[in-house]
Amino acid sequence: MLINTKCVFLIGKRILQSRNNMKEKIKKYDNLILSIILALTSIIIAFSIETYATDELWNFQNVYKMVNGYTIYKDANVIITPIFFIIGKFILQIFGANIFIFRIYNIIIYASLILVIYSIFKALKLEKREAFMYTIITHYFFYKLIECGANYNILALVFVLIGIYISLKYLKQEKFNIINGILIYLIIFTKQNIGAYYLIGTIVLQFILKGINIKTIKDLLKQGMITLILTLTHLGIFYINGNLADFINYCILGIREFANSNMAIETVGIIYFVLMFVTITFSIIQIRILKKQNQSEKIENIITLLTLGTPMLCVILPIINEYHIYMAMIIYEMLLIYMLHISIIKDFINTKIENIIKIAIIILISITTIRFGTINLKAINLDTNYNNPYFGAVMVEETKNKIEELNKYIENNNDKVIIFSQDAALYNIPKKRSNGAMDLPFLGNLGYNGEDNMVEKLSNMTGYKILIKKERFWQESEKIIEYIKNNFAKQEDIEDFQVYLVK
Repeated sequence: MLINTKCVFLIGKRILQSRNNMKEKIKKYDNLILSIILALTSIIIAFSIETYATDELWNFQNVYKMVNGYTIYKDANVIITPIFFIIGKFILQIFGANIFIFRIYNIIIYASLILVIYSIFKALKLEKREAFMYTIITHYFFYKLIECGANYNILALVFVLIGIYISLKYLKQEKFNIINGILIYLIIFTKQNIGAYYLIGTIVLQFILKGINIKTIKDLLKQGMITLILTLTHLGIFYINGNLADFINYCILGIREFANSNMAIETVGIIYFVLMFVTITFSIIQIRILKKQNQSEKIENIITLLTLGTPMLCVILPIINEYHIYMAMIIYEMLLIYMLHISIIKDFINTKIENIIKIAIIILISITTIRFGTINLKAINLDTNYNNPYFGAVMVEETKNKIEELNKYIENNNDKVIIFSQDAALYNIPKKRSNGAMDLPFLGNLGYNGEDNMVEKLSNMTGYKILIKKERFWQESEKIIEYIKNNFAKQEDIEDFQVYLVK
């Protein structure tokens, strides 16, 4: 009986040891497991996006034009500074000019975003596992950023977050001036308004944390000089290529019209303003508490995130929708997580709670993966030919048929067909066509005095057929559409378009 009891005890001890060993192994590799889940989620979302006339296709159209020998700004009415498009052209030229590769570009940008967010949490002196857990939480709340495809906004946001990271790590060191000077240039030349917001934030931050003195002013001048040299070099390249005037026309002179003509607000904006108010209020309270505790490092961390994050709130303008709010709030969300961590979570968190949170996150991400992985089961890949620009695209049968029918119509009319619509990219991409600003005729995308110049251009055309949508998209110029209807002869309808003949 004693032997049996001893055997049972030994077996129980071994089981317990084995269980503890298993727990340690799982604990050792849990970050790897979550990294794989994060990667799979991002990839499935990126490759399950339905292809139609939206940001992904418009951006791909412009990069695809560059790959096919057209010049940005001169042949493509891009109103954004060029770094995103230059990198995109480089990637597509090397690996293949199709949607599949463009979506890999999207994944690279988004993966960089997540990696920098993790690095920021680490720079805030969080433990590795805490930083990783909060990065996963951030991913879950902001994964919709990947849905718009490869995008200059997110690339610019990556550079801004790198700016936050170097501010947390090196703000008072000499090398900060060099890195920040380069970053200012990169952000401005990826998205000019985001560059302006970062510039405001970094200047204010340095005056707050370094003080208003000669040393700070000298540091800012060093950064400004580096930015200026890089900017003038880039503008010089535009001048040599005969593209400077078009760059100025679309990226600078047309911005006012874009801002004035595209104002829109969705009801989700109310949530945004509430979160903004809560974050600012919480920050003020937290700074006061930390001052009493002489926690200067934590105060500087909060000030850094708050100062660089606040100008970024302006990213929502002029189109206050879900996507722009996600971009605007991502730094504030990180700030909220950090403040909750140092004030509440860190004192109460233990292994069990951490594991419960991780399990909950895995479940939520799994649900997201399944939802996005199955949402487009009705859609099909347009082509299995790697050299086809729509290789890797996800399209419903109806869209595929429309592309084939309309492109036959264009061929039958000796290519003298202009699709004056937001949908133009859908049909022009496989034909490798470029009709300049007519390929995306949005208000603000037409350069200085855009509507009148476009009307004049249309009035000088002869023998063309102009296709306009039966229902005008809200960003298209009503003035130009009405000019087409009133001055050209309507011939027929094809698909969703009305056909007008320019005699």
